[in-house]
Amino acid sequence: MHKLILLAIADYAGRDNNSAWPAITTLAARCGVSRITAVRAVRELEKLNLVSVENRSNKTNIYRLPMDEKEGYQSDRGYQKDTPVVSERYSGGIREIPEPVRNQLVTSKDQKQDEEQVESLYAAYPRKIGKPAALTSIRKALKREAAKADLGMTPAALLAKTRLWATACQQRTAEEPDSAKYIKHPSTWFNQQCYLEPAAEWGIKSKPKSLSSQLNDEVIRASERDLEKTRKLLESL
Repeated sequence: MHKLILLAIADYAGRDNNSAWPAITTLAARCGVSRITAVRAVRELEKLNLVSVENRSNKTNIYRLPMDEKEGYQSDRGYQKDTPVVSERYSGGIREIPEPVRNQLVTSKDQKQDEEQVESLYAAYPRKIGKPAALTSIRKALKREAAKADLGMTPAALLAKTRLWATACQQRTAEEPDSAKYIKHPSTWFNQQCYLEPAAEWGIKSKPKSLSSQLNDEVIRASERDLEKTRKLLESL
């Protein structure tokens, strides 16, 4: 599996450099594996010295591939050349600085998927206010959790937790309408990482059953009582 991840990183590095910075979720989706499997594969590649990883706060990691000075790194796209350099003169000589290279294979599809996750989280939050700040906070929350690797919350888990908070707020405002104005702004809620709080502390009440469900339960209980009476009668014979 780590070989597939290595090839994916090499593809994202492009033809003229040995660096790439795709999100771990992007690598996982490209190889058709789970996020946790992709994280483990990257760690295995590090152990084998096939890739070096630079962790960046609130940003995707930078992956660097080992290069052969003469030929470069070989991927399924052929040999990749070293990063272009530019010269900078300073007192006493010339220093070479790597020229920044754009990540060539980051597609609009990946960006669209990320933004859809952000919009879904905002739509699930119970208070719609300050959308630009809220979207920024949600993006930071997603990156923060992704940086935790397998210890972080997935986008799906974060969405589920946000919906639970919305349920708690809806139940509270149904009993106390004035409490709606005390619901935190979405930017505050995500910045303060309130989604890490145990949902049990939010006081969510079980939804009462409908009359038809209650009648159905009573029919089932009555049937079970009849079956028990029949069983005891048969045992007494």
